[in-house]
Amino acid sequence: MTMLSRTAATAFAAVVLCAPAMAQDADPNAANKAAGASDTAKKDAADKAAVSKFTTFENVMVKPFNVTVDDLEDMDLYNAEGESIGDVEDVLIGPDGRVAAISADIGGFLGIGEDEVLIELSQISMNGDKLTIDMTEEEAEQLPRWREDD
Repeated sequence: MTMLSRTAATAFAAVVLCAPAMAQDADPNAANKAAGASDTAKKDAADKAAVSKFTTFENVMVKPFNVTVDDLEDMDLYNAEGESIGDVEDVLIGPDGRVAAISADIGGFLGIGEDEVLIELSQISMNGDKLTIDMTEEEAEQLPRWREDD
């Protein structure tokens, strides 16, 4: 054999002998990992089904106005003449777990001098997309004060 033939034969033997070793780079635990992924997917689906029965407070519908709590928060509040007199600060629930009232920042200028007052839902109406109360700004400022620590 010539030198070139020996070199070619050695290279061929090296490729043939190393090819199976190179092909074995696959993870020997791949089947177990795939089964674990399947179990994780099943658990995720079960968790999603269990959680779907619940909702956050922000997604609760405020039935009289057909909006969510999240939509109601920060809405502007208008008097009967259509003038903006404040905005909704918080949506409040009663002892029965239902939305019963709002707290609203009334009066002031640029956040200074505002009074946070309690307004029951029965005192509020929705006219189009405007939240209104049938009282003047001065009358609204006389409503009971609301402090979050109450």
